[in-house]
Amino acid sequence: MLELTTYYYLAAKHSGKFLTVSENGGQIVQNEIHLPKNQIWLFIPANNIECYYIINKGTGECLAETGDQIALSKISGGDPQIWKVKHLDNGLFLIQNKEDQCLCVDGKKTGNGASIMLWRYHRGEHQHWNLLKPA
Repeated sequence: MLELTTYYYLAAKHSGKFLTVSENGGQIVQNEIHLPKNQIWLFIPANNIECYYIINKGTGECLAETGDQIALSKISGGDPQIWKVKHLDNGLFLIQNKEDQCLCVDGKKTGNGASIMLWRYHRGEHQHWNLLKPA
């Protein structure tokens, strides 16, 4: 269950690596833990019970779709910033945009720096996210 006042790490199921704002602040990638504030996220309710803004603790900006890529932007309330968060039977989460495309690791890559993008859901482990509370 998603707790609204709690910060989370988002770990990709297939790699165990964390959703990260790159050091230059321009890209959303997966990485091992090394920039804690750039890897911690808060879910703020948007327009209905299943929709959220996903805010980065380090920047204060939210995840936004830009075509099939993911970036950060200041909250404006636009659809590209609103995400559906679905709890899966396996205890993991699926994060989707309004067109039901999923947040996923590009090409199922497992290395540091792999880009995060959008793709249609096909039950890939690179599309499943574990939400972990920081210690």
